[in-house]
Amino acid sequence: ENYKVISDIDFTGVTPAHNLKVGRLVGVSGSGITIRNITLSGSGKNLIARLNSGISDLTFEYCDISSSGKTCTGLVGVNNGSINNCNFKNITITPLSSNIDEAGIIAHQNGGTLTNINLDTVKVIAYASKITGNDYVSALCGKITDGSTISNISGINLEVSGATIVGGIAGQIYISDVSDISLTNVI
Repeated sequence: ENYKVISDIDFTGVTPAHNLKVGRLVGVSGSGITIRNITLSGSGKNLIARLNSGISDLTFEYCDISSSGKTCTGLVGVNNGSINNCNFKNITITPLSSNIDEAGIIAHQNGGTLTNINLDTVKVIAYASKITGNDYVSALCGKITDGSTISNISGINLEVSGATIVGGIAGQIYISDVSDISLTNVI
């Protein structure tokens, strides 16, 4: 399904639907539309489980995702499309179990593009020990694969931790192009 957001959405006191399968989620270009105060906690929680086309022209702020029992944890579990002209402010992603493989605002970027993205005060704190395999943890994408193009990304005040493979923009980048990245105050 495709959605166009024409005004701010505030989820204070409301639990939004979760694990959505979304084609496209767009705001109005240049309007500064914000989706805020998303809180999801429990087993297998992402706001969007699979994004097939993309997100553009939106700001997400004051979002807190705490999830267990799912291999990908983030606002978006798996993105097969593009995310452009978006801001992510005051975001906390907390995988709660040792079987999480990928965590970040976008847990897994599978092809497509990420351009003109600003990160401000993002915290991704993964489980301290991984029982088997690797975890891929980052503020933006846990894992970037399959010919993705990442450009014009800025970030400030990023805090990221995990058991094995951790990065500011990505835990792992595989067969993808990355350019114009600027990060400040990464812990």
